[in-house]
Amino acid sequence: MDLLKELVASLPSASLCGPVPFMAAVKAALLKRGVAAERIRYEVFGPDRELATA
Repeated sequence: MDLLKELVASLPSASLCGPVPFMAAVKAALLKRGVAAERIRYEVFGPDRELATA
């Protein structure tokens, strides 16, 4: 049983804020666990090229 997968599946959205490498890793993990990309929101203070392609 993947408890994290069950938890994130029940959330309406995920909001990320922090350093781009951190957000890229979290976004990739959420996508891997089946969270739809449109449910992942993030706020970047600077360029977000790395996150957009993660």
